[in-house]
Amino acid sequence: MERSEIAIIIPAYNEASTIENIIHNVNKFGTIVLINDGSTDDTLALAKKHNIIIINNEKNFGYDESLNIGFNYSKNKFKYLVTFDADGQHSPEDLNKIISKLNENYDLIYGSRNKVNRLSEKIFLYLSKKLFKILDPLTGLKAINLEKFRNKSEFSKYNSLGSELIFFAKMKSYKITSISINISSRKDISRIGGIFKSNLLVLKAMVIVFILYLSKKL
Repeated sequence: MERSEIAIIIPAYNEASTIENIIHNVNKFGTIVLINDGSTDDTLALAKKHNIIIINNEKNFGYDESLNIGFNYSKNKFKYLVTFDADGQHSPEDLNKIISKLNENYDLIYGSRNKVNRLSEKIFLYLSKKLFKILDPLTGLKAINLEKFRNKSEFSKYNSLGSELIFFAKMKSYKITSISINISSRKDISRIGGIFKSNLLVLKAMVIVFILYLSKKL
């Protein structure tokens, strides 16, 4: 597999403290497509110092829409797509495991995190595993064979924090696997909001994807 065949989508909103380190460590695995989601800090200026593809959202559209933008930019230009968070919690070396699984012809690979902090995430992951055998739908580390997903209009159509794609692949009986990943602690606040807002968004995403999956409307 050639590095040029892989698009690594990195949504970033106010990640100036981590973005250069992420770019430096991830760039060797594929072509970085950074979606600067209306950052008000130095994220964009720092990213421009590197030879990567940058799509600049003029305002903050949010995580799901940034994934959609990166997906639609990449799906006819690359063979594979990997999503990678910009907050420094993922280990770039896990991309070796992701690429190994892509070489085994899996349609979708996702990272199963060793820990989650929000109660809402624990509920989502528990029910997802118990009911659907999906270990971690909310993980920010996913990889897909774009050939199977080119007819999908959006990566995350229903504001599900990126979680619906695994349910979509399962509904289509695609070849799916997971890898175990260790998550580093985030050094600052979550970009999706405080405790109440973030938990509400996660629970809303859970209800949406469960209903859509069970009704086969994904």
